[in-house]
Amino acid sequence: MTKAEDIRKRAGETKRRNIPFYLDEGAVLGLIRRVAGEEYASRFRIRQRASESGMDEYDLYCEGGHVCIDATSGVAAAAAFNNYLGENCGYYAGFITTGGTLPPKPPLFAGRKSERSVFHYRYLFNFCTFAYTYAFSGWEDWEGILDRALLSGYNLVLNPVGCESVWKKLLEGLGYTGKQIREFLVNPAFLPFLWMGNMSDYGGEYPEWWFDARAELGRKITNRLREFGAAAMLPGYCGMVPDDFRSHFPQSAPFDQGLWNGLRRPAYLLPSDPMFDAVADAYYEIQRQTVGEAHYWSVDPFHEGGISEGIDLKAFARSVMAKMKEHDAGAVWFLQGWQANPRRELLAGLHADEVLVGDLLADEKGGGGDNFGNTPWLYCNVVNFGGQHVMRGNVRRALFAPFARAADENSTMVGVGFMPEGVEDGEIFFDIFASLSVREKPPALEDYLRGLIRRRYGVQSAAAEAAWKILAEKVYLADSSVYPMESAFCARPSVDVDRVSTWGRGCEEGTAERMELVRATRLLFADYELLKGSPSYRFDLVDLARQCNAALGWDAVYAFLRAFRAGDKEGFLRGTRRFFRLFSLQEEIVASDGHFLLSKWLERAKAQGRDEPEKRWFEFYARVQITTWSDSRTGWFHEYAAKEWQGMLSDFYRPRWEAFVSMLELSLYAGKPLPAYRDYDREIMFAYGRKDYPLRPQGDPGKAVGRFLTFCEREKLG
Repeated sequence: MTKAEDIRKRAGETKRRNIPFYLDEGAVLGLIRRVAGEEYASRFRIRQRASESGMDEYDLYCEGGHVCIDATSGVAAAAAFNNYLGENCGYYAGFITTGGTLPPKPPLFAGRKSERSVFHYRYLFNFCTFAYTYAFSGWEDWEGILDRALLSGYNLVLNPVGCESVWKKLLEGLGYTGKQIREFLVNPAFLPFLWMGNMSDYGGEYPEWWFDARAELGRKITNRLREFGAAAMLPGYCGMVPDDFRSHFPQSAPFDQGLWNGLRRPAYLLPSDPMFDAVADAYYEIQRQTVGEAHYWSVDPFHEGGISEGIDLKAFARSVMAKMKEHDAGAVWFLQGWQANPRRELLAGLHADEVLVGDLLADEKGGGGDNFGNTPWLYCNVVNFGGQHVMRGNVRRALFAPFARAADENSTMVGVGFMPEGVEDGEIFFDIFASLSVREKPPALEDYLRGLIRRRYGVQSAAAEAAWKILAEKVYLADSSVYPMESAFCARPSVDVDRVSTWGRGCEEGTAERMELVRATRLLFADYELLKGSPSYRFDLVDLARQCNAALGWDAVYAFLRAFRAGDKEGFLRGTRRFFRLFSLQEEIVASDGHFLLSKWLERAKAQGRDEPEKRWFEFYARVQITTWSDSRTGWFHEYAAKEWQGMLSDFYRPRWEAFVSMLELSLYAGKPLPAYRDYDREIMFAYGRKDYPLRPQGDPGKAVGRFLTFCEREKLG
C-alpha cells in the first residue's frame, strides 16, 4: 500500500465514522413525493442494503409492479431515483430548471441497474453561494434546494445559515451592545465574506427577529440532511474577532489583518492570546446550541491575502485543531484550496485524518501539485463567479478527471466537490456532478451529451446534440472559456474598456469562437417547435443566444471606440448604432425567460422585511451587490456580480452606455477633451431606486432568438 493509498484509507474510515450509512425510507419517499407526486411515491419501495465497497451503492430494479431501490444510504437512494427520472422518465430536476414531462405513472423496466461511487465525499457549495444566490432564501426555497442536492448525490453540504445568530450571542456574552454587534456584522447579501474573514462592518443593521429566524432555518437544513445520511458542514473558529476587541479586553492583542481590496478585515486572536480559549469555547458551544452539531468545520485563516507573516503556522494549526476536538472529537477541518491557501506550513500541523482540502483549482494542477503535502483533498469545480451569466468551465475535465484521480495510486484525492459562487448559469456542470457522484466510471462524452438531451428536454434531437457537441468541444474548454466571457453590455464604459469586473475579461476582437456560438445557437434553435415545451430547453436557448450576443457586443464596442480615436465620425455612428441594436436584441432575449428577471432577486429580498423600512433595507443591499458591490469608492468589486437581467439592462447598463456614448459624440464633434466620468456617483443611485419590475417574462423566446439569428444572418455571422 502506497502512502497515498494509506491516507485515502484513513480518510474513508473518518468519513464512515462521521457520516455513517443511514437510510430512512419515509424521508426518501417524502422526497419522491415532493419531486414527482403521490402516485410515484406509492409505487416505490425503498430498502437499505449493506455497502460491499465501503462506498455508497444502489440497485435499481422493478418487482411486483413496484420500482425498487436498495441503497446504502438515503443519499444513494435519492441518486438512484434521479437516475430513474432521467433514464426511464426523460425528466430533469435541476438546481435551475426542470425539463421533460413526467409520465402519469412511474414506468416499469426490465433488468437491474447497479452503481457504486468511487468518491467518499461529494461536497456542495461555496460560501459565496450564500450571497450571490441564496442570500434571501427561506425554507420554501431550501426544501427544494436540498432535494436537488440529495438527488445529485451530495453527502456533505456547507451550511452557514444562522451563523449570524451565533455571532450575536457570542458577542453579547462578551459584553458587546446590540449597536456594536450590528456594526461588526454585514448585510445578508455580503455575509459570506465575513465568515471567510474578508470584511466586516457593512450594513449589519438587522431587525431583532432575524437572528432567531435564521437559526431555525439553519437547524432545518442540517436536520434534513441528516435524515438522508448526509452531513452539514458548519463555519468553524480560528480566532476572528471585531477590530475593536482590544478596547473591550485590554489584556488581548488581536492580530491585524489589514484590508481586503479596500475593505476592512476583522482581526484574529492567535491561540496564544489570553482570550482565545474563552472565545473559541463560547463559539463552539453556542454553535452547537443554535444550529446543531457537525463534524466538519470550514474555516480559512488568512483567506485571499490575509496577513500571516510572523505567525508559527504549524503551531497555530495544532492549537486551532485541538480546540475543535475539545468540542467535537470527530472534528475534520475543511480548508479551501484557493490562491496561496492552505499554506503547507499550516497543513504540517494537522494529521491526515482530521483535515480535508477542497481544491477549487483542481482543473489546473490537482491537489496543489503535491497532494497538499499528503493531505486528503477533493477535486472541486467552481463556476458562476459572482453569479454572473458567463459560460465557463471545462466539460471534459469535469466529467473525466475526477475518475482518473480516484484511480491514481499516488493521489490522495478522496472525493469531489462542486463549489459554484452562484446558482445562475452553467447547469451542465450541476448535471455532470450529479451524474458522476454515485457512479463507478464516467460515460463516453457523446453518450453523456445524448443522455443530457434526453434528461433536460424530454425527447431526442439531433440538432440539439450537435449544438451541445459544439459547446463541449469549442466553448466549455477551460476554467475561463476560450472566448465568450463577460458581457459587453454590462461593462463600465471607458475608452479602453475590455472587461466587466476587475478580475474578469471581455473578448478579443475578431476571434473565431464567436462563430461557433452562432452555429450552436442556430442548431439549438432548429428544433424549437419540438423542444419548446421543456423549461430547461428554453433556458438553454435563451442563455446561449444571450452569451452569443454578449460576445458580438464587444466587436461593436471596439469598432466605435476605434473610430472615435481616429476621428472617424461616420464609423463612430455606424458602430454605436450597431451596438445599441444588439443591446435591444439582448433586452428582448433575456426578457423572454423568467430566470433572467431582476424582479426575482429584488422581490425575494423585499419579502424578508416585515414592514416597509425593513423591505427597503433588504432591497437596497440586494441592489448594491449586483452593481457597485459595496459603497466603497475603491471600486475593486464593481460589477463582480453583474447580471444580464431584464430591468438591469434597461435601467442600469443601457443608461450609462447612452450617457457615455453621448459624451464621446460631443467630444468628437466639438473637438474637446472628454469630461470626467464619475462612475460610482452615477451607479450608487440605482441602489436607492424603488421601481418595481415585471414578475413574468415578456415576449416569446422563439421570436426573440429568431430575430437575433436573423440579424446574424443579415450580418453574415456564422
